[in-house]
Parts: sequence; C-alpha cells; structure tokens
Amino acid sequence: MHNVVTQPYNRPANIDEDNYLVTLAEEYDLAGRVVETGAEVDLTEFLKAHPTGKARIWAVGISRPAERAWLRKEVGDLVLIYGSGEVYAYGTISAKVEWLHNDKIWPSGENWDHIYSLTDYHELPDGQRLAYQGLRELTDKLDVYSVGCRPLSEFGVDRDALIDFVVRTGPRRGVAISVERPGIPDGVTADNVRSAIDWLKSNQVPEGFGERTEWVLVAESRWFPPKAVVGVAVREATGALLEARDFSGGEGSGQANNFLRQLGFEVLRRQSDGVRLDPITAWLDLIKTSTRAIVNGQEAPHQPATALWFIAEFERGHPQLQAWGDIRTKIGSAVVAAGAENIPSSPIAVLLNQGVLKATGLDLPITTSSSVARSILNSANPLIGLPNDVYNEFGAQPDRIPEAISEIGKLFVSSEQRDGVLRSLDLRDSNRSTSPAPVGVDAPGRHARTALSIKRSEEVAKWVKKHYDDTCQLCGVRLVVPSGAVSDAAHIRALGSPHDGPDVVENILCLCPNDHRLFDRGAWIVERDLSVVDVVKGETSGVLSFRTGHSVDFGHLQYHRNLWSAQL
Repeated sequence: MHNVVTQPYNRPANIDEDNYLVTLAEEYDLAGRVVETGAEVDLTEFLKAHPTGKARIWAVGISRPAERAWLRKEVGDLVLIYGSGEVYAYGTISAKVEWLHNDKIWPSGENWDHIYSLTDYHELPDGQRLAYQGLRELTDKLDVYSVGCRPLSEFGVDRDALIDFVVRTGPRRGVAISVERPGIPDGVTADNVRSAIDWLKSNQVPEGFGERTEWVLVAESRWFPPKAVVGVAVREATGALLEARDFSGGEGSGQANNFLRQLGFEVLRRQSDGVRLDPITAWLDLIKTSTRAIVNGQEAPHQPATALWFIAEFERGHPQLQAWGDIRTKIGSAVVAAGAENIPSSPIAVLLNQGVLKATGLDLPITTSSSVARSILNSANPLIGLPNDVYNEFGAQPDRIPEAISEIGKLFVSSEQRDGVLRSLDLRDSNRSTSPAPVGVDAPGRHARTALSIKRSEEVAKWVKKHYDDTCQLCGVRLVVPSGAVSDAAHIRALGSPHDGPDVVENILCLCPNDHRLFDRGAWIVERDLSVVDVVKGETSGVLSFRTGHSVDFGHLQYHRNLWSAQL
C-alpha cells in the first residue's frame, strides 16, 4: 500500500438520496448492472478481485482534484471516508473500473465515471469516530473538500499504526482537538540549511519525511524535499532532528517552504517531468486546482473572481499587501459581479491555505468555513496580497498579465460570469476587450490655448493603447520606462485640415513612437490585405496585427496609402 485516499461524503438526511446505502452499506452487483444496461465496460480486473461480480464500490467525480487523485490511486491503497468532520469508515482498494458517462448506479449525482471497489471494509460506530482534523497530528497535508490521494510516508506512520490511529488512538469527534507542534525553532540559519543540503546529497531522507513531492528546494541543479531539509537543518543547529510531525511543510508563516524562502533559498512547485521555473505558470496552476465550492451543481466563481481582483490591484499600482479590513468589501463586489453571493472570506481562506495568496500577521492554515474564516480574518486583520515571486514576475513581464487574466477567465462556468467580473475590474484578457469602444466624435472641435490646436479625445486614445497593452501593432515592441509602458495612439487619417480625419477608434492604431513617426511621414503604408510595405526599402516588412474588439476603417488606410503614394 503506497497511498492514503481521503474520500469526502456527507450523508444526506433523505435516505432516498443516500448513495452510501446503495453501494457501501452492502455489496453491489456491478457486473449484473453493466449487463442490464448494455454498457461497454471492461470488468476484467474487477472480476479477478470479485468473482461474484459483487463488491462495495464508490466513485470519484470529474473535478480536477478528483481526476488527479484517480490517476494516483493504486490497488491496495487505504481509503478513509469522511463527512461532517469525522472519519466514519475505511477500506482497501481492490480494483479500478472506468464506466464512461455512468449515471446508472447512484440516485444522487451523475458522470461517476471512475469507480473503485473496496475490501476489508469497516464502518466505525457512531460516537467513536475519528475527528478528521485530528489527522493533522500525523500530517499537515489534508484535502478538505475534494478527494485526496497522499503517499503513506506523509503520515509518518506505517499502515497498521494509521489504522490504529483511525480506530482507537486518534482524537474522537466531539472531543476538543489540540495539536501541539513545536514548530521550527529560532536560530536556524542559512548555513545550517546549506549543511543539511550537503548531508542529504549523500544520505537517505530521514524516516518520517517524504521524498520529493509537490514542492522541491532547488540547489546546485538538484532537488531536495523542503521539509526534510528543514528537519536536518534544525539538527545541524540544535543537535536534534526536528520530526516531520512537529512542523508544517506549507506556505504560511513559520512553515517550511516560507521559512526556506525567507533565508534566500529557491522552493518551487514541480511536475512529473520537471520543475516549473515560471512563477506565473505555477501560480495559475494553483488557482486552477484550488478547492471550489459547488453551488447548484456548478463550481462557484469566488476563487477566480478573487484572483482577478488582486491582478487588477497590481495593474492599478496599488500596494502588494493590503489590510483585510480595507479590501474585503471590494473583493465581495467582484464576487457579486460574477452573479454570486457576497462571501469573500471563504475564498480568501482557501487561496491563502493553498499558497495562491500570501498574508502577514496570520497563522496558516485557517478554517475555510465562511463564518469561521470571517471571524479569524476580522480579528487578525492581516495584510494580504500576491506572493512575492508572482508580484515580481508580473512587474518584470507585464505582458503576461493578459495571459493570466485569460487563463483565470476560463475557470468561470459561463462567459456572463467572466465578463461581469472583468467589466467590474476594468480588466481584459489577451483576446477580448471588456469595455466598449468609446463613440468619439466625427468632427473634433477646437479649444483655445495660446493658439488653436486639435481637441483630441483622451478617452479614445487611452482605450486603444490599453486594448493593445501598449504593444505596437506593427513591430510588436512594448516599451517600458520607470513610470510604466508607453505607446502612441496614431491617427491613420490625420486630424484637422486638410485631412479632417475623425477622432474615433476606427481611425487609430497603437504604435511605438518610432513607427508612429515613420507612419506619419509615409515611411510605411498598409495594403488592403493589411501587409505593411516599407517604402524606403521597397519591400513587405510584416502584417499589421489586430486584437478582437478593435478594427479600423479601410477607407482611412486607403486615404493614407493614396496620400503618400502620390508623393513617391
């Protein structure tokens, strides 16, 4: 047995909707049901484990965490079934079955494609069940709302000891849980960490610590398990190994990943084929896999709306970290713009616990229940914002912001949800402008200064430049100065006499200053197919690019083309 599967299921009050009674309270004739429905299901492995065709069975849904857990699950894994805050049954996986589009077994729910069977199944007596949070005495890595699949090594005990903990020695439901952890002691230095890394190069990871899993410390082109590094570093500093169960390996204050980063070490998420060195990609993956509440059978929009709010704050130039008391109402407004209930505390708690956001002045993890999370956040009033690496990366690569907005936008269940949030935050992704193009004026007026000058519409120019994120439509260059990105709103048909061009978005291009000047002086013209001709060199030098939501009047391009062609 390699893994421990934590399977959530809250038993409903209506027994007619209780899936547990159908397939876990007693054996279910899966083989007979498949024959009855005429479905094409491969039962080879199932029948090897259960020759009668009957067994206790369960399934995982189609959420991203569930799919990841399904791929990790193996025959022989221990399954802990929990709900309403307690572990109430356990068993061992004996077979895995895939029944595509299955809605033929359980009365409540559908698309239970991934089915597994259980042997050595036991239900714990009511009143003697393990408090689920009590498992934190063994590991800090617990899945709260969706099925999880963790290596047994992360629990720091063998299989028999874990079952004994579940059945007998762990804290029971209804009994106050106080998990005392010494935590990482003061006085551990970067030199201690470097000594620990040197030791781990030639020795096995100490018993009780997992091997490299979701996070790795990268040093000298090698990977090391962060929690083991800290445990050994404490031994280097104090003479005694800090046991895995005595501290957390997470992202919060005083936890291993955060502790190592504070000392200047690089801790990164990894995937099966290597480390994700790109903080923005890793951050987006965290958001995509964050636990989502289910409302009316659909994933709620709270987490993606909250993440977009923090991106909008970055674009506005607001501080990286802001007090919870100052931002909770604003985040709630973004959630409401998605058509959801104004509950900002729960998504903030989830995103903090999973490392999507960082906080100072708050011990993590915190309970994600809305009312409890609200109480904790209101009391602590922590500073909350984007993690340092993500914040710095957005500053170094501002052109990645539309990409991030677009990826997060895909997490909404409808375009109406997504667009409502984007409009409320004045954001756009790389494929869409969410604010309508301003009307502009066909005949721009004039106003008096020391001399007469064209009265341009600042709103129109700003919209075009923002629509292209200050990226030149011709050369693709985005110029950045200390105050931010710069670009020009270039009129195709010039304003004022004798050209009398309109000050509207259909007569404006977003260009870098160099190409703006060259365009205004006829150094390049745009053909009907939008190819760009370098008049000086007499050759085609590219194609004018456009983003959805903006188009130009081809009559203005023809006017510009005719104007400068006549002067050749």
